[in-house]
Order: sequence, then structure tokens, then C-alpha cells
Amino acid sequence: MLETIEKTLWARERDLWTGAIECCAERIAPFCLMAFPGAGILRGKEIIEGLKSAPRWYAVKMSGQKVSEHHGAAVLAYRAEARRPRDDEPYNCLCTSCWVVRRGSWQMIQHHQTPEAMLAEMPAPDMLAGLGAAMAASA
Repeated sequence: MLETIEKTLWARERDLWTGAIECCAERIAPFCLMAFPGAGILRGKEIIEGLKSAPRWYAVKMSGQKVSEHHGAAVLAYRAEARRPRDDEPYNCLCTSCWVVRRGSWQMIQHHQTPEAMLAEMPAPDMLAGLGAAMAASA
């Protein structure tokens, strides 16, 4: 059952990157919050209006995918490499999305993107310093 839920959620996540605006409107809860670089924090209808005015992605590759599901809610975390027409370079970012079952269907209630280029410029908080190396050593 969990495998089916995960497949459904990843398909829905991909559709929000590359699918039609109508698909996005059906899958984004009216109270959803999203944070995008350059656009800031958007809510509900602002998200759909923003999507209508932005060029759509024609391809997205997701890697490092992780899911945490509990009692009708799920958090997805992953790295995205997305491409738009007329862009020479792909957009690489780390993403999180939160989904809940609402009216019998999974709907997104939160999404955040951090461009990888920004991560290189940010110092790691003291509490996280060395965490990546420790995790790699334990793998």
C-alpha cells in the first residue's frame, strides 16, 4: 500500500512541474503555501496565477527521493533538475513538498525550492557542520 501511495505522490509531484495548469489547479489545495526564489512566498490563487505567467518546465529529473508518510499526510524531499524551453542550463534545486488527503484525493499544501547555487553561498549552521561527512561515513 505504501508503495502505491509513493508512486501516486511522485507522479503528482512530476505533473506539477511539467503538467498543464488545469492539472496543477486540481492538485494544489486552496490554502497551499509555496516559497520560490525570486517570487517569495505565495498562497492559493497566487500560486496558480504565478504558474500561468511562468514558462512551463518540459522535463524534470528527480533524484535522492525521500518520503515520510504518516496518517494521511506525506512529505517528499528530493533534488530536481528541470529544463525549460530557451534555457541553456538546467535549474537545479532541493525541494520539499507536503501532501494531504483532502476530499478523497492527495493535494499539495506546501512546496519549497532552494536553488543549489544558493546552497554553495550559504554557510552551514554550526549544528549541521560535518553532518554530511558523518552520514557518508555511516553509509
